[in-house]
Amino acid sequence: MPSASRDASPTCEEFEALMRPLEALRTIALGVSGGADSMSLLLLSAHWRKRKLRQGQTPPEIIVFSVDHGVRATAGQEAENVVRTAKEHGCRGEVLRIEEPPPRQNKQAALRERRYALLCRRCREENIDVLLLAHHLEDQAETFLLRLARGSGVDGLASMSRESMRHGVRLYRPLLEFPRARLRAYLEQENVAWLEDPSNRDASYARVRWRKLLEPLAREGLDANRLAKTARSMARARTALEETSFAHLRRYARLMEAGYANFSRDLLRDAPDEIVLRSLSRLLMAVGGRFYAPRLSNLEHALESLRESPRTNGKTLGGCKIFSDRQGEGFFVIREPAAAASAAPVRLNGAGGGENFGLWDGRFRVFSTDSADSNFAENLEVRALGEEGASRCGASAERLRPALIRYGLPALWREGELVGAPHLATGHNLPVRFVLNRPRGLETSTYSVAPHTHTERSR
Repeated sequence: MPSASRDASPTCEEFEALMRPLEALRTIALGVSGGADSMSLLLLSAHWRKRKLRQGQTPPEIIVFSVDHGVRATAGQEAENVVRTAKEHGCRGEVLRIEEPPPRQNKQAALRERRYALLCRRCREENIDVLLLAHHLEDQAETFLLRLARGSGVDGLASMSRESMRHGVRLYRPLLEFPRARLRAYLEQENVAWLEDPSNRDASYARVRWRKLLEPLAREGLDANRLAKTARSMARARTALEETSFAHLRRYARLMEAGYANFSRDLLRDAPDEIVLRSLSRLLMAVGGRFYAPRLSNLEHALESLRESPRTNGKTLGGCKIFSDRQGEGFFVIREPAAAASAAPVRLNGAGGGENFGLWDGRFRVFSTDSADSNFAENLEVRALGEEGASRCGASAERLRPALIRYGLPALWREGELVGAPHLATGHNLPVRFVLNRPRGLETSTYSVAPHTHTERSR
């Protein structure tokens, strides 16, 4: 926790220490709305970069993304103002626009998810691995109270982490332990104005109501700092549980390059239920390309069912299907074919080698190879192979069993014609490669599948 007084501006030394993990990156992105918190992040980051340049170092380039959400008539101009300020301080800037009409229900949550999706997509397009966000101490306290009211467990009460992954991009929150007052003091010191979002005073939103309760709670000793400290304690407990579940996964499960997984029956019984549930959830999220875990009640029901029955013909959960192997000794976790078919296609544009075209189905990053030329990708897109595509692959498709695995594979299509399915070794020498997202715990594995249960052909 920064040790300066609650009202003192953040110091260069404090911010530089927080940015040290990012110094070797080529580029970092900032999500800036124009509010006091994000404008503080913009200025602190810009000044940090200028100091590094004066010291003869090569710090990351900074690109500022500001989202025009379209909810207010002034939103576009507000985003343009942010970009102008970014450029005045030596950063690149770009306005991103949400094209969908404003949501009618759960407006704040829906808009927040749209912003994240848009920001992360743009980061992937620019090959930027890290997105900085301006969440601060009071944000952490409000999140803790919101989740406490919902009956959250350890994971929820751990609230926001300094680092996390979302939509294939690493989110970094350097200001998480700074009180709002210090950030505003910094802007006043720098004589920089900020935007006051009227929705922050709208008591129809639960977060705003909890924000207003922080003051009377503080009078009873339950201030933002105390709440954030409790969240940090929960985060330590979460880390311990996660590390145990990761070791459990590495022992009993394996995530294949074709985007499916298998696991031993021992995964379901050789650990306390909390660890087993976390391991099963991690598998489903990886295979299903999901950011959020399945509902706990659904996971518990699935665990009970899998323990009771040595065989299942296809339990559906989290965008996945779970099948038992032939011997009833383990299970396959396969992407549900209908869910893969509904994934938004990734359209390839004419580009040279090394281009990152994006993330397909939340599972596969799509890259061009060094042999790609500017014409190879004309009208080419990544979609699920599906039953139709698998039928066109002939004998090569038979190498991958159970058969449903094939239908959720990424494939290259051009105007309705299958161009290739690299995981089935069809369409040789295609200048495209797929890299599977591998979450922690599933990077490697000591668990291996008996040869008679399946054959996975290498790419």
